[in-house]
Amino acid sequence: MCYRVPTEHRIFLAILGVAAASLLAACGERGAAEAPAPSATGKSVKANSTAQTFYAVGRLGKNDAGLFAAAGAGDLRRVELAIVAGGNIHATDALKRTPLFAAAFCNHPAVVNFLIDKGSDVNVRDLLGMSPLHAAVIVGGEGAVQALIAKGANVNMQSATGRTPLHLAAATNQAALVELLLAHGADAQALSKDGITAAALAEENGHPALAAVLKQRQEQQVEPSQP
Repeated sequence: MCYRVPTEHRIFLAILGVAAASLLAACGERGAAEAPAPSATGKSVKANSTAQTFYAVGRLGKNDAGLFAAAGAGDLRRVELAIVAGGNIHATDALKRTPLFAAAFCNHPAVVNFLIDKGSDVNVRDLLGMSPLHAAVIVGGEGAVQALIAKGANVNMQSATGRTPLHLAAATNQAALVELLLAHGADAQALSKDGITAAALAEENGHPALAAVLKQRQEQQVEPSQP
């Protein structure tokens, strides 16, 4: 018998898939579309499928745009120079993402550490209520995830829909990230706004082994922690 995933969860996974694809393209992962993409200044530029380039959405000043690009490329020297030139580590694009999101999306832990040390908010939220940790989990950026957690990222922060980073890791069958998040205090009993746990989300999307791990952890966590 074929299990049918509820419509609302299929929609959620579809959104996750689009988000992951767009983030990988923004970071210049091989295989990204060659279609013109919006640049940090609002003009269309051709995406390079091999270059590590992050495309901020909307219009930014020249120095801020340079900082976003350097953070997405993982070029620490360029990040430093962009800040000296006037780039603002707290600048946001149209989706309320800071340069830290660019570094997290593109899995550049050294830049993540540098920006946080310079004062970037590790728990800043974007337009969807997601944090840089959510962003790193979506694209499977284990190095960035480790760096963010070490710098104090809230592993139980909920997005606008109530999804924690653990929900995202469970939905996308990322066992290593699930274990990493759990080891650092992720709440396996946390409920999203539609009342679903990470374990249930994993099971409903065809990841029984991961669901079993999460169910076991739920049983061990007698009292749910507060996000």
